[in-house]
Amino acid sequence: TEGMRLRLLDPADLAHFTVAAEFEGTMNLKGAKYPIRAKVRNLAPGSVGCEFIAPAPRVRAALGEFLDPAALGRELRPIPTSADGGGAHVWYHGPSGADLILRRRPAGDASVTPANLDPYRRVTLYVLGGYAQWDETDGLTTGRAEKSESPDETRGLLVYETWILHEDARVSSEQLKVAKTLILSSNLAEELKSWCVQKLSANPSR
Repeated sequence: TEGMRLRLLDPADLAHFTVAAEFEGTMNLKGAKYPIRAKVRNLAPGSVGCEFIAPAPRVRAALGEFLDPAALGRELRPIPTSADGGGAHVWYHGPSGADLILRRRPAGDASVTPANLDPYRRVTLYVLGGYAQWDETDGLTTGRAEKSESPDETRGLLVYETWILHEDARVSSEQLKVAKTLILSSNLAEELKSWCVQKLSANPSR
């Protein structure tokens, strides 16, 4: 709730921003408009990182409601995957960069046995600047997700971003709590909810 990142549709617009510059405008949250002031904190190709300046209590409250993990979970929607990807991923996307991505096992994977019927070998949730992930090889991890400074790739309506994952030294119980709240509040099938929560609540030992 302390700031925001602006995506620039035209990279040339980056010339209008300098670090420490202040500006004001109107923020639209679910149709409600709020006046804000902000200061530029960092610049990256195609985006500007900003910190809010003394936001009014009602703005803070609106941001808190908008970014509540339960609210973000309710807004998750399935995103169609490309045919050339072979359906290797299942992707759900929500507001403010909330993404749940499940990686399927390859077709005919011999590891899918009666004793191991899990259809997925990895589940990753990106939310509120962090991530929680279970991988069948690496186990359970949490950490911080930082946007790379490399230019984004645009294909039609989709923008592909590169993120750098900084893993926590120890699994964060707080991050897992956020993940559990978001998933349980979503419209995912109950079986899939249970599977995700189980994997993201497992013993963090590898």
